[in-house]
Amino acid sequence: MRNLPLYFIIYYIMNKETNLKKISPPLFFLFLLFVFIRPFVSEIAYPVISGYMRTAVLMLFLASLLSSKEFRIAKNLFNKPLLLYCIAIAISLLYTINLRASLHQIYQLTPLLCLFYLALNLEKNQSVKLVILLVLAASVLSIYGACQYLWGFENTKNYLSLHMKDMLQARYAREILMTKRAIATFFSPNMFAVFLAMTIPLCAGLLLDNLKNKKRRLFFGFSAICMLTALLLTKSMAGAISMCFGAIIFFAFACHRPSKKIFIFLVFILLLPLFLLLLRSDMFVNILNQQNTILQRLSFWRSASEIIKDFTLRGVGIGNFANAYPGYRELVANETRLAHNVFLQTWAEAGLLGMISMILLVWAFIKSSLRIEKNFFNIGLIASGYVFLINNLFDFSYFIPQVSYLWWINLGLVAQNLKRQDTRTNYRLKLFIALMVLMIIYLNVKSTIASAYFQREDYRKAIALEPYNDLYYARINEYDKAIALNPRSPFYHKNLALSYLDKNMIKEAIAELEKASELYPADESLHQQLFDLYTATGQKEKAEKERLRLEEFHSKYSGYFIR
Repeated sequence: MRNLPLYFIIYYIMNKETNLKKISPPLFFLFLLFVFIRPFVSEIAYPVISGYMRTAVLMLFLASLLSSKEFRIAKNLFNKPLLLYCIAIAISLLYTINLRASLHQIYQLTPLLCLFYLALNLEKNQSVKLVILLVLAASVLSIYGACQYLWGFENTKNYLSLHMKDMLQARYAREILMTKRAIATFFSPNMFAVFLAMTIPLCAGLLLDNLKNKKRRLFFGFSAICMLTALLLTKSMAGAISMCFGAIIFFAFACHRPSKKIFIFLVFILLLPLFLLLLRSDMFVNILNQQNTILQRLSFWRSASEIIKDFTLRGVGIGNFANAYPGYRELVANETRLAHNVFLQTWAEAGLLGMISMILLVWAFIKSSLRIEKNFFNIGLIASGYVFLINNLFDFSYFIPQVSYLWWINLGLVAQNLKRQDTRTNYRLKLFIALMVLMIIYLNVKSTIASAYFQREDYRKAIALEPYNDLYYARINEYDKAIALNPRSPFYHKNLALSYLDKNMIKEAIAELEKASELYPADESLHQQLFDLYTATGQKEKAEKERLRLEEFHSKYSGYFIR
């Protein structure tokens, strides 16, 4: 009964006569503003700002949905796979091993789906403006990345030398600085690289579409050079390989009879990954290096396969690969939160139904790429989409909204070019979607405010808003509650053991370390601590078992190498 006034308000707005068609100019301006700003904001560095940006997208979608009778939400090639995907996610929520991680992933995914429908409902001239703005954003980031490479890294090194006695305290920063890989505003050079690799085909399509316009030709040509240079400076093999496949697909669609110039250009593009292979051969060719990128990915995939074997039908819950991984990590593998393969991770998290929906979604894109008109603009969209798909066979950009927002927009623009099938507005469907989006907005805002309290170290207020968040309880040392909410986390048992040791509660500390070791058998420090405690308490047989485990670890894992 409480929702009846809201129901009638939404119903009235949707049935009111309006002159607006699809997305109005003010809403389109806000959409462009978001599209331009988004790659400059990392959700890892700025989680609160990212939360408010997600809310802004949801509200923009809701306003567009309710203000236009022509806003299309049904009867397109992608709807059934997306519906199946949403059902798989909903089912995985029932069996999730950690609710906090699953809800956080849903907060990230829902605005991306909204971007798909916003892009789907753009007019043709709006689509072109949108892609031009994406190219502009990528160009600015490319120039910034190049400046970072030439001058920024040295300044950062000097800062760390002055303010950090031990640079290993910032190991990841040290790694980036030592290898000099352009990163721009992204948390990883690989993510910056795939963003550029996806934008380059868009730029190429616009360039070929505007050869007669001198100003645009110069702008798109300059942008392409900037992006290719920045991509090279990321030294990302994954980005380079993805871009090469994108270039081949672009010219396969664009040129039925390739000229000699195009052939020479393709050869030049294909030399890029070869150059990076020579530059970073230790990471790709040297199989004795435990940090070999290929070996590490194979290890991640084996671990993901083991998770799938144990959770074949229902998965561990969307967003929970990181919580399940420690129990399946191999000794030689690095820490990771992602499987580095979109299909394996989707199956591990959302179960068999999630995997099927992902395959159908990809198949819908492939069918769309074959059906739409093959002008240069559309070919750029197609090649950009394939770049993303190829990259996610061995990387994880699908799960990083700072990059994947471009894929969902791309998908919407491709779907927009298909034959229009909508004949009338389905008001009931609109009403249902509007209510669901309102619920997500409410939950997302609560989560964002809780995150803001968390950053200010006001943990009690954060818990009041998100009582299911195990991270907040861990910060106030209430590990029993954190463990109850996330029983697969070995870190809470480890921290609880350390608190017991501070109180000289040796027996309780050993019990918690044993639980942590069982959940995370590849953690060397846990075996070392257990060995020391078993030795100190005279448990010789158990101490010997831990000593043998440590020997096995050291025989297989030769230490950390810079990537």
